[in-house]
Amino acid sequence: MKYSEFILGSYILIPKEGEGYINFISKDYITICLHEIPHNKEYAEHSRLPYRQVLLLIMRDNWSELNVIEGRKNRYAK
Repeated sequence: MKYSEFILGSYILIPKEGEGYINFISKDYITICLHEIPHNKEYAEHSRLPYRQVLLLIMRDNWSELNVIEGRKNRYAK
C-alpha cells in the first residue's frame, strides 16, 4: 500500500496479527488498533478515552504486506 491509500479509521488486514483499524498516519509509519479494553468506571471518569488501546506500529517498509478490508464501514464514519 502507499501513503495516499491510507484513510484514518479504515480496517486493515495484517498478516499474522489479524485485523484492526488505522489509528494514526505518518509518512514514516502508521499505527493500527488491534483491540480496545474498557477502563473501570472510576478510571474512565478521569481518562481521555474510556478504554485502553492495543496498538501495532507498522513502519513504511512493511506497508506492502497490508490489505484494506473492502466493504467494512470506516470506524469514524457517521
